[in-house]
Amino acid sequence: MDWTRFEFEFTTPPHVGGKQMPYIGFYLTRGVSNGMVWLDHVEMVEVKK
Repeated sequence: MDWTRFEFEFTTPPHVGGKQMPYIGFYLTRGVSNGMVWLDHVEMVEVKK
């Protein structure tokens, strides 16, 4: 299977970046999900408006 590119843009609450650091995560639900996940070149960048 070929790689699938996925991009997601979101807005963080005002307190993120101060005391609370941003993070990237994902969850696989046991019993519902199966298979394999490969991640490559994961990054989070600030987009100035």
